[in-house]
Amino acid sequence: MTSVAPSRWPAPAPTCAVPPAPESAGRAQWLPLAIYLLLAAGLVGFVGIQHGAKAAVLLLLGLGLGLALFHSRFGFTSAWRQLVAVGNGEGLRAHTVLLGATATVFAC
Repeated sequence: MTSVAPSRWPAPAPTCAVPPAPESAGRAQWLPLAIYLLLAAGLVGFVGIQHGAKAAVLLLLGLGLGLALFHSRFGFTSAWRQLVAVGNGEGLRAHTVLLGATATVFAC
């Protein structure tokens, strides 16, 4: 009796090319990060004084998510392109989870 290996669903399109090897990210640039953090700290402090702690925490959360998503290149365009081109919906699922999580946190 032969064993059949489980298949992945949905299977990748037959025209899929092998993905290229990722390039090295290089050294971290500390000066732009330091400037961003100083400006963010000043803005969060200003908002905290003018509008209270809740607004400052929400701003800090938004700035942190924005920085993380910017540096991870977590964009809607590439996720949509992956879905249409090769049938890979992982990026759009990740966006859905992210939007749901942030909407839940910001609604509190």
